[in-house]
Amino acid sequence: MRLAWALFWAKRGDEAIAMAEASGDRSVEVRAGLIGSALVAAGRMDEARRLADELAAEDLDNSGLLQVARLYAKAGVPDRQIVLLKRRIERIDNAPAELSDQDRRMARAAARFTLAQACETAGDGGNAYEQYYVAALEGHEASRDWLAQHASGEQR
Repeated sequence: MRLAWALFWAKRGDEAIAMAEASGDRSVEVRAGLIGSALVAAGRMDEARRLADELAAEDLDNSGLLQVARLYAKAGVPDRQIVLLKRRIERIDNAPAELSDQDRRMARAAARFTLAQACETAGDGGNAYEQYYVAALEGHEASRDWLAQHASGEQR
């Protein structure tokens, strides 16, 4: 798979896609991260969106949800990205008890920060502010910085 990634980074997307598909690796990381990104880089947005839709229909773990959400963002579908990021937060909230309260809070804060960025990019400033605020309350430093910058009128 390293060669497929090297081909992708060398801007040889069609070859990277062919190699990834031939490998038989059906992981979300390969399909969303490599194949999806190569489709987007090649301007094949409809194919990237279809791949993201196919992946979103699967039973994804938190990492998979984030990978597919990123693919939706790259493919220009922010509303679907936001849906998956919200689902990711719900999964964190309902994670098994072996996750400590501190780990759960930090994971949720980081997930809310990612959701806030997606909302901001999608032009939903009100929801973005709310997500940054909640993430900051949960201890997320970058969210606190964003709030401080915007409260003082600075731009990032």
